[in-house]
Amino acid sequence: KKKKKKKHMLIANPMLDTVFKYLLEDKEIAIGLLSRLTKLDIISLELKPTELAYEKFLDIQDKIDDPQKLELKDFLRIYRFDFKAIIKEKNNQHKVILIEIQKSDVINQVGRLRGYLGENYKKRELIVNKDGKTINEYLEIICIYFLNTKLDNIPFAIFRKDYKFTDCETEENIILDENYDSFVKLLNHKAIFIQIPRLTEDKDSQLRQLFDIFNQNKKIANDTLELGYGLEEIHDELIKRIMQRLSRALQDDDMKRIMSYQAELDEFLNENAEARKELKLEILEKDKTIEEKDKAIE
Repeated sequence: KKKKKKKHMLIANPMLDTVFKYLLEDKEIAIGLLSRLTKLDIISLELKPTELAYEKFLDIQDKIDDPQKLELKDFLRIYRFDFKAIIKEKNNQHKVILIEIQKSDVINQVGRLRGYLGENYKKRELIVNKDGKTINEYLEIICIYFLNTKLDNIPFAIFRKDYKFTDCETEENIILDENYDSFVKLLNHKAIFIQIPRLTEDKDSQLRQLFDIFNQNKKIANDTLELGYGLEEIHDELIKRIMQRLSRALQDDDMKRIMSYQAELDEFLNENAEARKELKLEILEKDKTIEEKDKAIE
């Protein structure tokens, strides 16, 4: 008997900025994805108007024919937006927090990433307090980093840097009630990191299955626009909704045109970034040789 061919669903690659934004503009998907990732009971999300920090390559068209014109800023690709979230706590009280999402292809832009986070630390947001009054208040922050690269010596695909309290006299860990003073909460933040290249390892956890939609090993041939999923892999209702939305993105001609443009520019910049890196190493090697010759002469 002939084996039946596995059916695949083609979806738009959510690691392309346009698709990433399109995916999270669906509130039901955004709530489901972020609720599972943060382990919070998110009731509602409001996408805040944010000036995107993503480098939009506005001045790069004239450089495509002459890579020598490329500047460092042309290689900095950081995409960011914020959600104001209402969460339900264990005591059934509602609380407003800020969830900041940053997607980056590079990890050496710590200054920029800290700068964007610092902007949110400075901001106050209008919220309705327990007495029904509208007040201007600082919000707790959770920052989520989608990294399209691997971090050194951290083999975990999805991990969280959480609050930890230590008694400085005894060095013992302190366990506090979740309602501890907000003064401390507002001067710290939780951070969650997703290392996209590490999503390739097979895992059975529900969270890993959900985030497998970002797995770049599922690219169709060398096409950066599309990923392919076996239909038998989809059992989760949230994943089904995500797949349907990403599949629809491929039917939108305008969306596909922007995706193709972004993919082309990414490929162009990656190729030239590698060339610049090799050139820099070559120059350093020459400098080292000259320095050694100078020492030998002395």
